[in-house]
Amino acid sequence: MKNIKNTGLLILFVLLFSSNLIGQNTITKPFTIKAGYQQTDLHGDDIDFLSVDGKTTALNSFMIGVEYHSEISKFISFKHELNFNISGAEVLLSDAINGEYLSTLRMNSLQLQPLNVTFRVKGFQIYVGPYASALLDARINRKDELGNTYKDKSIFGESDEETEQNKYLQKIDFGATAGVLFELNKTISLGVRYNYGLVPIFDSTTEQKSIKIYNKSWGVVLGYSL
Repeated sequence: MKNIKNTGLLILFVLLFSSNLIGQNTITKPFTIKAGYQQTDLHGDDIDFLSVDGKTTALNSFMIGVEYHSEISKFISFKHELNFNISGAEVLLSDAINGEYLSTLRMNSLQLQPLNVTFRVKGFQIYVGPYASALLDARINRKDELGNTYKDKSIFGESDEETEQNKYLQKIDFGATAGVLFELNKTISLGVRYNYGLVPIFDSTTEQKSIKIYNKSWGVVLGYSL
C-alpha cells in the first residue's frame, strides 16, 4: 500500500511538473508589435555597377512591424510578420564635375514574412523562413553642377523609362530570414535576425538584364506582445 501511495505521489509530481513546463511554453499572447535597429547593405558580383569602387558600407536604419504567432505543438509554431523597413547602403559615386563622392542609397519597403517556422523551448525561439518585399520609395544622394547634394528619386524608376543612370530598382524583392529570440517575460522579447536577398534588386534599361546586386541586413528587434 505504501509503495502504491509513493508511486501515485510520484506520478502526480511528474504530471504537475510536465503541466508546468507545457504552460511555460504555451503562447498566451500571439500578437506582437516590433521595432528594431538594423544595419542594411548590398551584396553581389555587380556592386561596381552602382558604387564605382565596387564596395559598399552598411547603412544604419530601423524597422517596425506586427507579428502573429500560431502555435502548432509544444515546441513548433509559425510566425507571420508584416514590417516596414528602411534599407540601403553607403556607396561611392562619380561624375565629370564633382569627381568621386560618398552617397547614400535609401529604400523604403513593406516586407511580408508569411511563414517563419519557429522552434521554441524555455523562452528561446529559433526561426527561419522566406520574405517578400514591395518597394514603396527610393532615393540616392547626388551632387549637382554646383556641388550641392540633392535627393534623386529617379532611381526608383519605371521599367519602360530610361533613368539618367540607365538603371532602376525592382519593385519586388525575395529572400530568406533567420533569427534567434529570447522572451524576457510573456510580454517583452529581444532578438537578433538576418535577412539575405536572393533576387537582384536592379535592372538595366539599356542592356535589358538583371544586375547582380542583392539586399542583406541584420538587426536587433524588440517585441511587445499583446
